[in-house]
Amino acid sequence: MAHDCQVRELDYFEKRYCKLNRICLSLIGLWPYSAPKKRFFRKLVVNGTFLVILIVQITSIITVDDFQLLMEVISNFVLYLTCVLMYYNSLFNMSKISQLLELIKQDWLEKENMKEFEIMKKYAKDGRMYSLMIIMLTYGLIFLVMSVSAIPYILDIYFPLNQTRFHTLPFSVELFIDTEKYYCLAFFIIFFTSSLSCIVVVGNYTLFAVLVYHICGMFCVVRNMLDDVVDVTKEYVHDRNTEDIAYAKIIRSIKYHKKTLELV
Repeated sequence: MAHDCQVRELDYFEKRYCKLNRICLSLIGLWPYSAPKKRFFRKLVVNGTFLVILIVQITSIITVDDFQLLMEVISNFVLYLTCVLMYYNSLFNMSKISQLLELIKQDWLEKENMKEFEIMKKYAKDGRMYSLMIIMLTYGLIFLVMSVSAIPYILDIYFPLNQTRFHTLPFSVELFIDTEKYYCLAFFIIFFTSSLSCIVVVGNYTLFAVLVYHICGMFCVVRNMLDDVVDVTKEYVHDRNTEDIAYAKIIRSIKYHKKTLELV
């Protein structure tokens, strides 16, 4: 039984259902079960990157003269600021995230029969699929935007013209360098910061999705327990042993219902 519980825990957090969430949150130092030194280093990288981004964006807003460019810079600044606030909200609530993951872990380990465990697996698979869809859509969009911007530069390398094609960056941002001369550096900076921001958004949304699907699975388990009570009482009427079994199942369903409400 102990070995079965360890397999279930490993199955959820390491191998299958929560692996994508673990990878995304680990990369930005928000996965509670990562090694402290790794978590500290990754948080340091993220914090340093966000600080540089905000300084550059604020300086751009102050120094840009063109109104249209200013509006584009402000819109990018708002997006980055949203990612920063989302990151620090998760960072300051790490203890709550850890508690929620511990509750999910306990729920997986306490399922007594395979029917309940299969229900949990079904909803965990749905959560994993939803997480995968978010990741694919987000990074597919980033790849598309980056690819469109990089096409002129790639064409200049493989199919050069008499004059250099006009190079554009994926987003309007003032980097205080000659973007034509140092196009690759500017492109890499934007790619890195955009990918980091996307990891923050994806990590938070997919964790929320996993939590929602887990809660739905728990409510479905409670319903299954109550259905078992009805089936037992229908099959054995006026049987003292049956009444005891039914009361035990009702108490257990109330217990799991109360635990599920703690997650809401």
